[in-house]
Amino acid sequence: MPDVDEAVIRSTPQGWLNLEIDGLISAGLFRVDGALYAIADHTVAAPGCGTTPQPARVAVAIYPQGLTVTDDGGHSVKDLGATITVDASATAACPSGLAFYGAEMLPQR
Repeated sequence: MPDVDEAVIRSTPQGWLNLEIDGLISAGLFRVDGALYAIADHTVAAPGCGTTPQPARVAVAIYPQGLTVTDDGGHSVKDLGATITVDASATAACPSGLAFYGAEMLPQR
């Protein structure tokens, strides 16, 4: 998997959220049970076999981490956690593979 130092979450003109991790994923974010999810197919997330690229499905889940609840019930999120799953199916040239990664997402200061 390529090194990742920046993930960008943007709002589209239509009001949707989009996640961009350069070289890994560019996909819409969808909210499910308080977390944000993005799934996309990619050909560089998993190493290829010789000159044959290895297609893989990349899934990213982003969730609140460092959550503070105040006495009046208010919430404050200091940072976000993320899990990244890379699932590569077997091809004629490459075996299958599955990898899990964890990440901490801090706001740009």
